[in-house]
Parts: sequence; C-alpha cells; structure tokens
Amino acid sequence: MIVVRKHLALIVLLIGLVVPPELARSDESVGSNEVRVGTIFSRDEATENRPVRTRVIAEYFKNINNDGGIAGRKIVVISYDDEGNSKKTLDLARTLVERDHVACLFDLGTRANEVVRPYVNFKKIPVLFHRPPAFRQAEILGSYVSRHLPDSMMAIIRPADAEGAQYASGFYEGLGMERARRAITNGDEIKKLDEGMNQVEPVSGHRNGLLAMFGPEPLQLKLGRDLARLEWKPILVMSDAGLALDQQRINASAQLISVANRGFVAALDPAGWKTFSRAYLTHDDWDSNAAAYGYALARSIESMLRGSSEAKRSEALRTRCRTL
Repeated sequence: MIVVRKHLALIVLLIGLVVPPELARSDESVGSNEVRVGTIFSRDEATENRPVRTRVIAEYFKNINNDGGIAGRKIVVISYDDEGNSKKTLDLARTLVERDHVACLFDLGTRANEVVRPYVNFKKIPVLFHRPPAFRQAEILGSYVSRHLPDSMMAIIRPADAEGAQYASGFYEGLGMERARRAITNGDEIKKLDEGMNQVEPVSGHRNGLLAMFGPEPLQLKLGRDLARLEWKPILVMSDAGLALDQQRINASAQLISVANRGFVAALDPAGWKTFSRAYLTHDDWDSNAAAYGYALARSIESMLRGSSEAKRSEALRTRCRTL
C-alpha cells in the first residue's frame, strides 16, 4: 500500500542488512496488519527521476502486498514535502514518528538529514540511506568482505586523488592490513578517464573473485563498460555511486555489493531486476537507470522488513522458552 500525504510524490528507500527496527507500535492508530515507513522530500533537490522510481516501487509493493505482505502485514509508505523549509522538515519528521508511527525514515536529503538528526537520534528512529564519507564507506565494505567472503582474492581500482586515498585507507582498515596484503593482488589509480583504453584490463590478470571499484558515478560507469568487454565476471564491490547505475550495463551476471546506509551493506541482483521488469513494467522501463534503481530500493526495504519479522519471531520464541 502506498500512502502519499497531500498529493505528494513518493520517494524511495535504499537499505541493506540492517539492525531491524521494531515492526509493531503500541498505538492503536497503527493497524496490526501493516508496517509503515516514511520519507520527506524537498523541492530544493532534483526530482526528475522520482516519477519513474515511484512507479516501480509502487508496482513492487503491490505485488508483495497481493501475496499477503510480509508476515501477514502490508507495507505502507508515507511521504511528505517540506517545500525546502527546515522548520517544516522537523515538524514533518515529528509527524511521521509521533502520529504516523513509522518504523524508520529513509532517503532524506543532506539538509533534511542534518535538521532531523538530533530528534531521530533521541527517538531512536533509524534514518536510512544518507551517504557516509569515503573512508567510512570503504571501511564498511572491507569489513563486510572480511566477514562474508574471507577467502576471496581481489583487485582494486580507485581515483588518483585525495578521495581515492580515503577509499583505499578505509578498505584496508576494514579488511585488516594483514588480510589486505594477502588478498589484494592487483591495484590501479585512475588519473583521468580514457575512452581509448580499457582501464580495467591492467588489474584483470589474476581473474580474482572480487573487484573493488571506488569513485564517482562517471568513473564507475566507465569501469563497468570496460569490465563488460572482458571475459571476467567478479563480484563487484563499489562505493555508493554504483547503486545509481543500471546494473545490466555494468556486468549482466555480476553481483554488486555496495554501501546502502551508514554502517550497512546491500547486495543487488541484476538477474532479479530483469525478471521483475519484464513481468511487471513497460518496455520503456527495461533499460532505465531510474527504474532499475527503484527496483533495488524496493527490494532492499523488503529484505530489511523480512529480516525484522524473523528477528521478532525469534525473540518471541526465546521469550516463550524462558517461561517454560
């Protein structure tokens, strides 16, 4: 179910493997058969892709809800517009938390996130998908790889600038320096984009299982095109700019691991997007970056809510066992 307040457009959410927020609120105004998430968008930010994202996310949750929702609960997404007014931003955050009783806020802009941070920290409401700095992103990814892919060998490509150095430092920190020295067999620094050469090929010699690509969207898109020309299909580890790219244009069979939120990671599935888009979307959406991005966002919120439901059931079971 998609709820849009005051005829406002829905924004989208990107989260990954997160500490699950509580699904149920005690206030009787929240139905026991629904889960609410909320967002605030501003007219001082770009909105040209939001109609496409909205359509995709609405279709995705329509299918989820038609299949019975998540643990029997429908997903309700609530959106407000603050009209670029910071005071209104805070008022709307209070409305979402105290009246609408959302489980989390998501996809706030930089200004809005700064405005609501003290309030949501006090209320212990997660705010999902606000961009961590380069070092922290790479540290999160390195830690994730170290825990979940401990035996993987990898190559790394980054910009030859200060931000690129921050990515490298964070990634090594997350992996652990000893692991980094053993696991990273190839690396390169990109000073400028060169359409006349394949800038992934220099690190492709070992055909490692992972390729870490850090940097802004134009760099990652160029590297993605270069990778697609090689007979090499590694798991891609990318900074958050990679989440805005059409994954089929990067590497049709690759898994993508990227930062979805401060401290959290999302893994995206291009094959799933292709299946969903052909079944439920129009032909115009099949090759749309905005549509693919909207699918990733919807899929991520589903993953988080299903994880929350499992955690809730596990806690109930543990509680019952303690009373026996």
